[in-house]
Amino acid sequence: RKEEGIDERDLQASILGIEKRFFPYLLCVTDLLLHGVVATILWENALLRTASDTFHAGPDVVLANPPFGGMEAGSVGAQVPREFRTRETTDLVLYYIMEALRPGGRAAVLVPDGALSGEGARARLRRRLLEECDLHTIVRLPRGVFSPSTSIETNLLFFTKGKPTTETWVYEHTYPAGQKGYSKTRPLRIEEFDALRTWWGARRETTSAWRAPIRELVARGDNLHFRRANRSAGLGPSRLAWLKLRGLRGFASLVLELPSEGPAVLVGVNGAGKSTVLDAIAMHLSAFTAMARGLPAQKAEVVLGEADIKTGEKSASVELMLRIGGDEQVWELRATRSRKNAVSKEIAAQAEALHEGLERVEDASLPVLCHYPATRGLGDGEAHTKRPAQRHRLYEVYERAFGRGFGPFHDFVQWFREEEDAENEGRLRIDPKYKNPRLDVVRRALERFLAELGDGHFSNLRMDRLGAGEPPRPTGKPAELVLDKDGVRLAVQQFSEGERNTILLVADLARRLAIANPSLEDPLRGEGIVLIDEIDLHLHPAWQRGIVPALTATFPKCQIIVTTHSPQALSRIPRENVFILEGFDLVRVTPHTYGHDANSILGEVMGVPERPREITEKIQRASVLIDEERLDEAKAALEELTSLLGDQDHMVVRLRTLMSFLGDGG
Repeated sequence: RKEEGIDERDLQASILGIEKRFFPYLLCVTDLLLHGVVATILWENALLRTASDTFHAGPDVVLANPPFGGMEAGSVGAQVPREFRTRETTDLVLYYIMEALRPGGRAAVLVPDGALSGEGARARLRRRLLEECDLHTIVRLPRGVFSPSTSIETNLLFFTKGKPTTETWVYEHTYPAGQKGYSKTRPLRIEEFDALRTWWGARRETTSAWRAPIRELVARGDNLHFRRANRSAGLGPSRLAWLKLRGLRGFASLVLELPSEGPAVLVGVNGAGKSTVLDAIAMHLSAFTAMARGLPAQKAEVVLGEADIKTGEKSASVELMLRIGGDEQVWELRATRSRKNAVSKEIAAQAEALHEGLERVEDASLPVLCHYPATRGLGDGEAHTKRPAQRHRLYEVYERAFGRGFGPFHDFVQWFREEEDAENEGRLRIDPKYKNPRLDVVRRALERFLAELGDGHFSNLRMDRLGAGEPPRPTGKPAELVLDKDGVRLAVQQFSEGERNTILLVADLARRLAIANPSLEDPLRGEGIVLIDEIDLHLHPAWQRGIVPALTATFPKCQIIVTTHSPQALSRIPRENVFILEGFDLVRVTPHTYGHDANSILGEVMGVPERPREITEKIQRASVLIDEERLDEAKAALEELTSLLGDQDHMVVRLRTLMSFLGDGG
């Protein structure tokens, strides 16, 4: 430092270190000695004294790494004003630093994700930080920096005391190219911060850096755990505009233009082609996701093959117009008697573009693309195959997304248990109130969806490992997924099959959105195309009526395409979002559906008579007998109808009224 006019001995004498735990204290002293540094290092808990007792003039620079998840005795924070008082070490250290710094003093503090949000004393502490210090930079570090000790995401806070924050820059440090995580043998290296150093002196918004003005921070309730807007940049399809089928199964040809907003609901009798339309879309999306994962299109979960070609035709083809970013693309799949699942160059090019996009922006958002067939369900078996510790997000989002193989619900239960294990670890090591952000997305989705249905208050989805039921679960029995309904613990397996399948469908979709959108502030607003066959499967009419609006409210940016046999479901859907298939063709004019009663929808949309044929014939015969004034026979016919339909049925009442006009009220 001589060339800078700084005396090395003065510099060393200015260093003061304080370490609470003995082993890290020894490591620190040893490391400094090995580097020839003579400094004052104290083995004590700095929080037992006030900042003014330790630093008489106030330090110029503070570097701090508070223990993650540390909890202090109640007496430790006694000198802290009541509004900021807490037992959590991270928060107390942050308060201590703000007190200790001289005006103009600078600090760099490493904190876990949990310190950036939360209510109570923690929220008031963040407000003070923004009001009394310039929090100019947050460096977000990726998951696993401290692996194998913990996989919790952490952040570096850089601030200067003496002036309020006007804007905060967020810089996201990403894994090195080709690396998917950190470990004991592949730790974080100092060279990885070269890009940050280069950016630091000439700040500008990039794919890894952006700024938030103070008004945005205040509007967020001083919550510093925020992400930038969705950065998918057109990595995959987010909405289907139209599809064309030729020679596919029962279809000679079909052109279907889907609405630009809201869901699409397909209606028709069994065998009308509803599931074929969903399968045709799934064939495209499955081919794309397979190729994005490095597989040939012929290895996709759902393929267009010879068995799909209409009898008498030589080939089958499916065309889709898809919105990708700000553009639209036409994709085509074709199969002949000798070749299956031939993809157009646009599909292959987009799969390659997705790979390149993820190389540029590791945490870019991906569109969720999935298909839940009518055969969906949790089943009775258990998933035993443990997922590898490091998996690319492409596999997490798209693997088994089209209802084939073991099924997505087993995948969800296994994923949920592993993520909850990580959450529990975070609560032990870092913060007793720590919430796994991905599990938080799933829990919020379920609570929002079930609140939209209006069927009680559901909360706290979790794995029950100990068997809290009565009687307790036998030793060795697998943990089960449980949910609280109006404060009562219920195992998901205890719900009816329709409720259970619906709850797990919502949870699985939320899981995929959470993984697909790591940089999105609210992953539930992630984009995607979701196909659901027989949306009303095994559901009570009340859930049938509300399920589609509840899905669109919970996942507002996803295009939901469903099939249904339920007039209750159609009563909540505008007719421009309803498509009637009849004899493998599209009915060109859809009657009004929204707000109509089930009988009118059964008759006008589904072509189902209001009553069974034999009852209709009996009503018609009674009416003829009354018109012909054959009163004895009419009276007998009316008595038969009353015994079958009850005396409050509107046709029974009407016929009895006509009889009374003729002088025989029956």
